[in-house]
Amino acid sequence: MYKGPVPAEEYSRLIDELNDIFFADDDEPCRDFVTLLPKLYKEKYDPTGHNYAIIDEGRIKASVGLFPLRFSVCGEELLCGGIGNVGVSRDSRSKGYMKETMKLALDAMKNMGADFGILGGQRQRYQYFSFDNGGINYKFFIKRRNLEHCYGKDAKSSLRCVPIDENTPELALAANELFNRLPAYIVRDCEPEYLVDLFRSWNCLPYAVLDGNEVVGFFNLDSDKENVSTFMVKNEECFKDVLLAVFETIVPERPHTGISVPEYDLVIRNALESVCEHVELCDTDRLTVLNYEKTIRAFLNLKAQYCELEDGELRCLIHGENGDEKLLIRVKGGKVTVEKTEDEAELELEHLEAVRYFFSFLSLRRTKGKSAPNSWFPLPLFVYGCDGI
Repeated sequence: MYKGPVPAEEYSRLIDELNDIFFADDDEPCRDFVTLLPKLYKEKYDPTGHNYAIIDEGRIKASVGLFPLRFSVCGEELLCGGIGNVGVSRDSRSKGYMKETMKLALDAMKNMGADFGILGGQRQRYQYFSFDNGGINYKFFIKRRNLEHCYGKDAKSSLRCVPIDENTPELALAANELFNRLPAYIVRDCEPEYLVDLFRSWNCLPYAVLDGNEVVGFFNLDSDKENVSTFMVKNEECFKDVLLAVFETIVPERPHTGISVPEYDLVIRNALESVCEHVELCDTDRLTVLNYEKTIRAFLNLKAQYCELEDGELRCLIHGENGDEKLLIRVKGGKVTVEKTEDEAELELEHLEAVRYFFSFLSLRRTKGKSAPNSWFPLPLFVYGCDGI
């Protein structure tokens, strides 16, 4: 029995096994991992080297994908481990293989120096592996009637939408630049074909919105043209026409749609506040933190860019997944300090408690605390739909 990264020569076997695990009972035709996630599972992107598996008797019995993501947060780079395709073959379940492959992936995440990790999945299932709710997602809901009242019943976009595909790779490059205007973004491979694969993953339909020849907006629709998974604009001046372009592209019978926005995208948040029907605040992903000092410092500095943080300090002891961390967290005059300390801790947190305390809305313990430092949290970690693993 072999346990470790999937050998390169097993690429076809890996794809076949994943398709059988996840799609054998699927009613939709042509569902496969290469089509669903070309950004990860085309052979040239080395999916075998990013999958950790148990192989026995010539078969892949279980596998977990681990794909690195590089975050730039206020100029500081953080390494994230994105976990996906957690699966066990049908004839090998209830043997503990999921636990073993998740351990392989977590050990690899620690060894590569990841600061935090993300995944999607059932909450309690992944709490066993150090993941819990985290991040901030502002999900705005907009109805066609909202647009009629705000912009007029016959309002039309002055911009044109062009699908992003293999024939328009230059639009993928321009759309990617819209993400990089934000103070926090994922540093992506800027090879045009990869960006097309990225934006088309999860069966999405990506569109660039053009003013003349300039890309001033971008959005991703699901395959049914009903829901928006990602929405970007160059500036507030073009927001109205980009939003109208979205509603001219989604199916006419769709009366509303939702748009997820990070807390720190003040341009889109400000524009949507007066247009939306309502907004929901929710977690963005399942999260684990392996380096609390670096991750808290980066995202607290990010929050300080758009929030006037109250002065205060916190000395805490965190029993983290990657070892204990004793930290001093301080804000004074808008300046953030996060550093190791030997002082006595006033707050002691187990790992899952700490993930929620610093990064999730789900922390009653934080809510009961002092306004400073507790008003600094949760921190605004966010992952766009197109970057999900």
